[in-house]
Amino acid sequence: MSPQIHRRLFLAILGTLVAVVPATGQAGQSVSDSAKRAAIRHLLAVQRTDSLMLAGIDKTFPAQPVSPDLPPGFMDSLRVRIRREIGQFVERLVPVYDSLYTAAEIDQLLEFYQSSLGQRLLQTQPRLTEALMSLGQQWGMEMAGRVMVDLSRLPRKPS
Repeated sequence: MSPQIHRRLFLAILGTLVAVVPATGQAGQSVSDSAKRAAIRHLLAVQRTDSLMLAGIDKTFPAQPVSPDLPPGFMDSLRVRIRREIGQFVERLVPVYDSLYTAAEIDQLLEFYQSSLGQRLLQTQPRLTEALMSLGQQWGMEMAGRVMVDLSRLPRKPS
């Protein structure tokens, strides 16, 4: 497989999964760290992180062009494996949340996501994300077109 195909496949998977961060296990965690990490896992469950990620994958994978360099069935096998092992990805988010939020903030986030407004956000988030992506693509294309027009107006350097 060519490096360019590897890069495209990597970027497609990375974009689908939003962010990939290394899992970091820490031996010697204190009881409060363990309680905080348990609360983070609960928050990720309340946020339905796994099902949101899988829904995003189900939406984006069919749109990805399949490289002829990939073995037959690769994308289907990849989708099955991701579905089966999504918990590993969610677990990788725990240290990220741990580094960004205090235990009190995790509790506040849990309280929010368990509220009616938090549940409403979870219900509308996939549509909001889809709209943001679509608008972002449109806007990006408009900006690219404007830059092309601006650059076409510049005097050309002799070759």
